[in-house]
Formats: sequence, structure tokens, C-alpha cells
Amino acid sequence: MPCFEFRISLVLVAPAFVQKIVCMIRRIFRDFLFIRAFIAGTPVAICKDLFGLRGDARQLLGQAAMEIADRASHCGSGLIILKEITAPEVEEVSRQLGERFIIAESPATTFLSLGTDEHSTYRASLRKKYRSVMTGRLRKFEQSGMYWKKVGNLKPYSQQLTALYMQVLERSKIRFELLTVNFFEEISQQMPESMFAMLCFKGKELVAFEMFLHDENALHPLYLGLDYRHRDQGALYFNCIYKIIELAEERDFEYVELGQTSYATKAGLGAVISPLYLAVCHSNPVMRWALRKLKPVLFPGTPTPRCQRTFKDIDALSSRLSELGVPFILGERHDD
Repeated sequence: MPCFEFRISLVLVAPAFVQKIVCMIRRIFRDFLFIRAFIAGTPVAICKDLFGLRGDARQLLGQAAMEIADRASHCGSGLIILKEITAPEVEEVSRQLGERFIIAESPATTFLSLGTDEHSTYRASLRKKYRSVMTGRLRKFEQSGMYWKKVGNLKPYSQQLTALYMQVLERSKIRFELLTVNFFEEISQQMPESMFAMLCFKGKELVAFEMFLHDENALHPLYLGLDYRHRDQGALYFNCIYKIIELAEERDFEYVELGQTSYATKAGLGAVISPLYLAVCHSNPVMRWALRKLKPVLFPGTPTPRCQRTFKDIDALSSRLSELGVPFILGERHDD
């Protein structure tokens, strides 16, 4: 299991008004509510646990947590974060870890069903209104002159990818990590069999990218970069998601995970949210008390977007996701 130290803001996922207040305080006290955390998980957000929480392995989690705490102490880190914990595992994880660890909400991930037996593709399963919207966006992309190119070696594009990634990061309300040029140079060298990227060009100009991790059982959209000057011209953001859907359907997957953030937009495409959790502990009892008291502010839950009637048969799609073991929450239904 990878572990790493990370200088983290305790208001990373707090509401905007809390972040604004803290930002003002940091003009005078630069390190206010920053802390050096020892994290067991991965700095690359894949929305999965890396503990192997299956069967008898769960029983070892308490012992593993003790070893993690010992290593954190050796490194001088007081705060320990175990991430990410999925909804089916959270009760057992909490029991194994005991009262020292606080179970807090992490930003939820999202899943999109890609069809049923009756409607075998995402597009076929859409209601006429939403299918027409999708057709219009695809046509807009084609008419813009943009096109996609699949690449495995990202090093020649590393500077451009970093710039596009930064545009998205700067507009994001939740900033999990800050990637560097070196990340884009090295990832394809270190993981040549497990990653690729789809690059979107307009002429010779790179205007968007999507990076994927994959194996025979999964396709995980990892990072998105976008030139916002071209966002509306080719319905670029939506076509990035349509490209994910296309690639997943080519692999005969029944659903695809669309990741965290942009919940309302993804819900408009038919996606559902799936809760994720963190286990948080501090070696200082006073800090543990403070974390417990401030948990609703520091770790707010993800608001559940309204469930739009995007699909012809949303009940069949929801049932299929449940059968496949995907935990999710449906928002209040919105008839349009």
C-alpha cells in the first residue's frame, strides 16, 4: 500500500465561505490550518481503496492501522488519513479501526450506466429530448474542426498538458493535488501498459485531453485538461464525457465511473453519485476532539443533485447498477 506525506489544508473540501475566511487569515498567518499529514492511499485520485478490503483481509485492517500510525510517528506526522473507503466497506472499516479514527465524508464519485438489454448503448437508452441534445453537441464538435488522437507517450506534450490541467484546476472548487510537468513526463514511462490519453486538437493546437488508467476490467478517467477559450465552440466539456462513454462501450463495459466534482453537470447526463469516506486520526487527543467537533465543517457531505429523467427507463438502469454492485444515491426526481 503506498503511503506518503502531504502538506494539506484542513479546509480542502470545506464550504466556499469557510475557505474564504481561512484565506483571509492566511494573509497574516501563512500556515493557518495547514498540517503535515501521513496518508495511506494514493496521491492520484482513483476513488478506490488500496487496502484490499475483501474477505479475511478486513480483519487485518486494525493491525495495519497500528503499523501506519507507527510509521507516521516516525516521520513526525500527527495527522493520519486513510482513503478512499467505499460505502459498502465503511461500517466494517469503522469497526476495525476503533474510536480513535473519525469516519468523514470525502467528495463522492459518480457512475454512469451505459444501457440495458433493451437499450444496449448509452445513446439508445436516452429519452428523445436528451438524445437530440447529445446529437447536437456531437455535431457542434465535428463542425468546429476538432478531432481526437490516442497517445501512449505523453512526454512530447507534457508542457501543453500541464497548462490545460492548470486551467481546470484554477476553476475547481475542490483541489485534491497539484500536478507538475514531471508527472506528465513520467507517468507514461512508469505505467506504459496501464495508461493512455485522448488528445483533442483543433488544427495543430491541443485544446483538451483526458488521461485514463485501464486494464481488462476497468477504464478510469483520471485527469481532464481543457482550454476554456474553446469550451463552447465545440461543446468541448460534454464531448470529453461522450468520448469516455464511447471508449467504455468499445470495451463492452456496462457502466463507467466519471469521478469526483461537477456533480450537477454529470447528473444532467444521467450519472448518479456514490459516497466515499476517509478515516482520519490525530496523535494529539485535543486535535482528535477538534476534528470530531469540526467534522461537519471540514468534511461536508456531497449534495445530491436532482435526478433528471434523462433515460427512458431509469428504474431498469438503477436496478442494473445495483445488480453490478455499484453503491449509489438517487436524488429527488425532476420531471421535465
